[in-house]
Amino acid sequence: MGVVSGCSGPENGDLYTVRDSLGITVVESRGPAWEEGEGWSFSPEPSLQIGERDGEDAFQFFGVTGGIRLPDGRLVILNSGTRTIRVFSAEGGFLAEFGGQGDGPGEFRRLSAVHHLGGDTLLVWDSGRPAFSLFKASGAFLGSTTLAPPGSEPLSEVIPLPDGRVMATTYAGPLTQGGDRGVGIHRDMAPVLVFDRAGAVLDTLGVYPSGETVIMRLGQGTGIGIPPFQKTSFLAVHGDTCYLGTAERMEVSVLDLDGALRAVFRHVSLDLSVGEADREWYRDQLREMASTPQEQEMLPMVFSGLIFPETRAAYSALEVDPTGAVWLMTGRHFPPGGPSPEWTVFSHRGVLLGTVVLPERFEPLEFGLDHVLGVWRDEMDVEFVRVYSIQRGS
Repeated sequence: MGVVSGCSGPENGDLYTVRDSLGITVVESRGPAWEEGEGWSFSPEPSLQIGERDGEDAFQFFGVTGGIRLPDGRLVILNSGTRTIRVFSAEGGFLAEFGGQGDGPGEFRRLSAVHHLGGDTLLVWDSGRPAFSLFKASGAFLGSTTLAPPGSEPLSEVIPLPDGRVMATTYAGPLTQGGDRGVGIHRDMAPVLVFDRAGAVLDTLGVYPSGETVIMRLGQGTGIGIPPFQKTSFLAVHGDTCYLGTAERMEVSVLDLDGALRAVFRHVSLDLSVGEADREWYRDQLREMASTPQEQEMLPMVFSGLIFPETRAAYSALEVDPTGAVWLMTGRHFPPGGPSPEWTVFSHRGVLLGTVVLPERFEPLEFGLDHVLGVWRDEMDVEFVRVYSIQRGS
C-alpha cells in the first residue's frame, strides 16, 4: 500500500494534511483535490452490452449478484434467478453456463459473489449454505468447502486472500444476539473471521460494528427492520491490504492481513446530520413504494413508528480498484441497498480526489483499471450486463 509518506506541500495545505499517530498514517482531507472540469469520468455509452428482453435464455438476466472480468477479457456473471454462472467472451459471445439450484456438487442455494483466484480458477460464494465452491472458468467443478462460524453470527461475505486463507464478514443483530431489546436503533459488534481453505477457523481480523437494525412500534406491537439511512460496515481486500469502513463518518481504515491498523483515510468536512428535509425525502420514498391500497392504508402507522438516526451513513458501499483507489457509494438512494450513481473516490495514498457520477440505473459490480463492469436496468426493469470505459484524468 502506498500512502502519503510526508506532509502536504503548500499548494495542498488547504486540501489535506498527513500526520503520524503512534505509527499510523492519518490522511485528512478537507475538500476534493479535483478542480472543476478535472477528475475521472465514464464513457457516455457502454463499450459492451450483453442482454436481451426476448431471445436466447443465456442472454436474459434476472437477479445478477456478481461479476468479474478476467485478464483475457472474458466476463463471469452470477445470474441468481437461475442459480447459474455464465461466462461470455470479451466481445459478449456466450461461452458456458454451469451451476444450478440445489445442494449437490456444483449447485447453489444463494449465489452471492465470485472471485478470480488466478489462472483459470474461480471461487464462488454461496451464502445460503454457507460454502464456497471452486470452478474452472470452463465450468469444471473442482470442489466445495462449507464454513462453520464458531458463534451465532451468520456469515455474510467471503473474500479470498492472496496467501490462501479466506476472510469472512459476519452479521450481528437482535435476531442473532438475543436478549431484551427496546424500541430504537441498534448496532451490534460482529467478528471478521479468517478460515483456511479447508474451512477451519484460524483467527479473527477483529471485531467491528455490524449493520444497524431498528425495532419500531407498529400499532399495538413492534416490528424489526432496517432503519432509515442505515449504517453498516464494508470490507475489501487489495493485495496484502484490507480496507474497512463502518460508514459512521467519511473514513476508511487500512489494515494488514493480520488486522493491524496501518493508515486512516478521512474526509473531515462532511455534514452527515439528518434534518427535516432528509426525513421528508424518506417518507416520500415510502409513499412512492406503496403501490397497493393495503400498503397505502398502512402508511400512517409506519410513519408514526419511524425512528430516524441523528446522522446518516457516510456511504453505502466500498470497493477498491487495481490501483488501490477506494470507491465509496455516496448520495441518497432508496430502497436501502439500491444503487446510487454518485461515488466518492480516495486515491491509493488516501487523498480525497472527488466525486464521479455513474450512468443512471447502473449498479457496478467491479471497478477495473480502465473499465467498470455492472448491471443496468432499463425502464421495464430488464437487466443487462454493461461495461463502461473509465477515463482517468488529472
